[in-house]
Amino acid sequence: MIFIVIEGGLMIFYSNRNYNMIRLNLICIWAIIGILLIFLFIFAAIFGIIATVVSDVGDIVDFLIGFMATISMNGGDNDRNKLKNQNNNKSKNNNLSNEYALKALEKLYSLHSLIPQLIRSTNMRSERAWFEFWLPILSGLGQQCYHSCKDVRQSALIYLQKALLSNDLESNSNANFWSDCFDNVLFPLLEELLKKEVYNLDPNGMDETMARASALMCKIFLHYFSKINTKELERIWSDILQYLCRYLVAAKSEFLKEGVIESIKNLLLVMYAQGVFYKSPDEANNPNPEYNELWNLTWKILSCVLPKLKNELFSKGTFTPVVQSPTSSSRYGSNENIKEENNSNINKENSSTEDISPAQTNDTTENQNSS
Repeated sequence: MIFIVIEGGLMIFYSNRNYNMIRLNLICIWAIIGILLIFLFIFAAIFGIIATVVSDVGDIVDFLIGFMATISMNGGDNDRNKLKNQNNNKSKNNNLSNEYALKALEKLYSLHSLIPQLIRSTNMRSERAWFEFWLPILSGLGQQCYHSCKDVRQSALIYLQKALLSNDLESNSNANFWSDCFDNVLFPLLEELLKKEVYNLDPNGMDETMARASALMCKIFLHYFSKINTKELERIWSDILQYLCRYLVAAKSEFLKEGVIESIKNLLLVMYAQGVFYKSPDEANNPNPEYNELWNLTWKILSCVLPKLKNELFSKGTFTPVVQSPTSSSRYGSNENIKEENNSNINKENSSTEDISPAQTNDTTENQNSS
């Protein structure tokens, strides 16, 4: 625009006498200015790349979350929107809104694949990368797990599971990451699903979402519990059991109730088989083993809502635990590690499928009981 104004003024002033020469000079000047600006941008990018990348990723995540939140005001599966769409013949717009939300969700999930490259290009430490890159994306996916549209919720749960089980995250994580993951991603998700206003967004479909979310929490715990900081394990385990009990109390359908019970059974059987509840590794071969404080804490919480579960699963003759080698040790208390072979088998078993369903929790339970 500036170039056009200057060029027009010169045409009037010189009356076309030396206009061609002046125009050529102006083109050269603007070309030089353009080249200098390009070098300036490159220079600024090189020296400000970390701040720029961090800011851009955060801005993109915030934009996508805000976009999906705005769409949920007009879309979704709740009765108000269904009645509104029926009366005003706007079902096509509703479907289009949900489609946009799904596309935005896919874009949000795809950002996680860029994180390893961003870490390498910025030489960022893994601790900072967790808070700057991983946590915003995982939190954003978690927030969409209580979207008003059922399809968006189901997709968000699947994307969240894929991101949490990705090799990129696992290879760049430490013991503190997973306690942060539960505290800042999974527990807030389960807490939101317990709220009445969230349940009322889709009363007919929210029970299924709650069952899937609780199953996801259990799946992630079983996959990573050997990596959780020992000092944090008791607290995380206690919170998980308390959320599952709260879901049982809040259950308004048999589907949710049965799904949560199966998740609890699966958790207990796998943890027991891994020797986590033993006071010492030698107790695995003892017909009357002594248990640690984690075992006592477990039944202190569960006995309030499932008083018969302990005798159902662990009465004599009904369950045979996996026998640990004398050199292996319990994960909890004074013992540091679980037998690596058993741990890898459990991890493979619990990460073999992509979708999340309460029915998944039946597999391990049935295998344990049949043994």
